Amino acid sequence: MPYYNFTLQDLLNIEDEAPLDDFFCPSTGLLLWPLVRVAFFREIISDLVYSTAISSVSNGPSAFQKASALFRAELWNIGLQYAGMRASLLCVTDSVADRFIDGRRFNRLSDPLLNCYDGNSVCLLEQYDWKWPFPRHKSRVLLHGPSQARIAVIGHLRARIPNVKAATVELVNAACSAAQRILGWNLTSNRKLAFEHFVARKIGGLPAALALYRNMVESIQPSFLLASGASYGPLMPLIYAAREVGACVVEFQHGAISRGHDAYNFGDRIFQSKVYRSALPDYFLSYGRWWESQVNLPVKMVTVGNPARPEGGGVGRGGRPFIIILSDGIEFNKYAELAHSMIDYAKQRGLRILIRPHPLERQRVSSMTFDDEDIIALDDSSTIYDAVSGAEIVISEVSTGLFDAVGLCKKILAWRTAKSIFAYPVLPFSSFSSIDELFEVLESADQSEEERLGDELWEKNWESNFKNFIQMVE
Repeated sequence: MPYYNFTLQDLLNIEDEAPLDDFFCPSTGLLLWPLVRVAFFREIISDLVYSTAISSVSNGPSAFQKASALFRAELWNIGLQYAGMRASLLCVTDSVADRFIDGRRFNRLSDPLLNCYDGNSVCLLEQYDWKWPFPRHKSRVLLHGPSQARIAVIGHLRARIPNVKAATVELVNAACSAAQRILGWNLTSNRKLAFEHFVARKIGGLPAALALYRNMVESIQPSFLLASGASYGPLMPLIYAAREVGACVVEFQHGAISRGHDAYNFGDRIFQSKVYRSALPDYFLSYGRWWESQVNLPVKMVTVGNPARPEGGGVGRGGRPFIIILSDGIEFNKYAELAHSMIDYAKQRGLRILIRPHPLERQRVSSMTFDDEDIIALDDSSTIYDAVSGAEIVISEVSTGLFDAVGLCKKILAWRTAKSIFAYPVLPFSSFSSIDELFEVLESADQSEEERLGDELWEKNWESNFKNFIQMVE
């Protein structure tokens, strides 16, 4: 059952209550809380905010397909290493952000930045759903899977070592005890045992992770580590290794950040902790000033802009006018039910209702059909900008697409649920909290403040801003 009065600050009070920055790896001496912080918080968020468990459920490949993908990735990495990997910039990103341009994969998050960078670069790429991510516009790519697999296997093997088990129990008990005191929340015995196994594998794999990433950065010798999601915590051993060779660590914004985002807001104790600060990037490159005002991150903010946002907007679709609903990657059926509740409204006005799956669920729902297919259909646009361009109405709870739609559609509506209120305590859009209220808002001509934001959301001239940043820190 979602709790509407539960906020991120309630979670952050756990960090102020418990000395979670005092637990260190017995083998490497590295801080442990960054490795598991977001995972622990999302156990709580899953119970108190979401109607279903937070998970990436998909019809993924079999174990054999994964093993085959890993073997192929390992051969690819060996070939690249043989050819030489030295580069002044190492970029970490995920193939979930890939799109096809002229028959080759182009990463909409990282490739524009790499095209703008004058020096040599190597990309460390996560393989989304284990799909072979080639051919690419940027071919100097190391695949992250083989390193992650080694770390996972070693972590599993070392999870039962006494000092690893002891460190695990101490950290998990401290976090759970603080959550009980602050929130009255407990993990069930089975879930606590599963979470302890997860933490033990993370701690057990930390020496291998540090050794692998040290070897990687010593081979590449980057001046910059440019990473997506560097503040989440799991990239901590790579951040440490990069700093050892003198690299400047930079995170680029890859989606929405807000006052309810657990990875970009910290309690006072952690915010002021020098040891935790060493696990975070040196700089954060934001889309615009509004985003910077939404977070409490002990990192230097640099306003750059959004490289993925086309200056002229998306390519609008022809045919009937449409409403588009943006799913969140977790509760697709909830958005399908919302679409069904709007069928009569759409029919009366000659509208279609499109549902755009989140990239994490696209494969899982791609074969889904609807009873009234003349009214409701899945959106298959290649980009979010193409999807929302020209829409009569764009609706979502927590999707970054709400912000992407500014200036590209007629009306933007935020669905205010426990989830969206937690994630976005402040939103610049008109909103509704029930179906009846939705229809009232649809008939209203009131303007939200979205147009007022202007450049605060999307800083202009991202290319020159990025180049100026690189020159500043070189």
